[in-house]
Amino acid sequence: MNGPVRAKALQVIGHLASAVGLELFWPHLAHFTQVSLQIIQEGSRSYEFGEAAFSYLCSITKIVKDEISSILPIIVQAAVETVKS
Repeated sequence: MNGPVRAKALQVIGHLASAVGLELFWPHLAHFTQVSLQIIQEGSRSYEFGEAAFSYLCSITKIVKDEISSILPIIVQAAVETVKS
């Protein structure tokens, strides 16, 4: 499957997580969050992957609320680096 479609799939997962809520999405949260964090930290993937990863993280923020604080520094640093480049 090509990159843009894979990236879109990650965005869809974020929207689904937001729609079904934390309890139903919980079994998948760690995996997709780790994938997204890797993408934004590497910064070497395509624009589509970076956009999808930030979109996913934005979507899960709505369901994990305060729990996001443990990874917030990683997200903010990646966002700052993205804006700088």
